[in-house]
Amino acid sequence: MARGGNYAAPPLTGIWASAPYLHNGSVPTLTSLLSPDTRPRRFNVGGHALDFEQVGLKLDETGNYPGGYKPFSMPALIDTATPGRNNSGHRFGEKLDAGDKRDLIEYLKLL
Repeated sequence: MARGGNYAAPPLTGIWASAPYLHNGSVPTLTSLLSPDTRPRRFNVGGHALDFEQVGLKLDETGNYPGGYKPFSMPALIDTATPGRNNSGHRFGEKLDAGDKRDLIEYLKLL
């Protein structure tokens, strides 16, 4: 923790491999971080497959791992309706156009 009680954000180096995102792990991909209305309410973490296009966890539309994927550890369910797991804040980037969002994600992949 930074002096004065502020939150010290982790470095962006290797962000492509550090999903889920936000301080409480409530957002599974950088794509959904930049498009808050697409953030899933529930999703699995742990032993996760990586999605290199959306950058983050590779999940199906229900928040589960893709069919046939065998996680390397027991998955845990993240439910953003539980206290401390809300994912409705941090709306930076939602007003970027699709091309700018894609460019930002491509840049972050390089870190």
